[in-house]
Amino acid sequence: MNIIKREDALLLFDKWKSEQTPMVLCSVNPLFVMVLSNLNVEQFSSDTVALASSGNHVGIDIANAVLSYGEPRELRPLEDYSVHLSRFTFDECVRIDFPKVDYKFLLMSESKAKEDHL
Repeated sequence: MNIIKREDALLLFDKWKSEQTPMVLCSVNPLFVMVLSNLNVEQFSSDTVALASSGNHVGIDIANAVLSYGEPRELRPLEDYSVHLSRFTFDECVRIDFPKVDYKFLLMSESKAKEDHL
């Protein structure tokens, strides 16, 4: 994973929004892991990214986050949470880190190849 500028993350969010790419959000902190699937990028700004699915809305304040980009296979923590993510296949990932509070989000685009086989 490589640290990216906020502007580069915004370009990626725009791509995912315009393509209606199905997203998976993995919320990771020392006490729990939460996985939300079938999300789409609803809106974004330089400070926030908002995701939505039928009846669910998630907003993440990215103003003070460290953003990284890469392929999900590059994520070392992904191995630790594979039981939660094994049913998905991913193409790209933005890791949103909040190091001061030891909290991170993994925002991953679902692979269209897997969707075609369903």
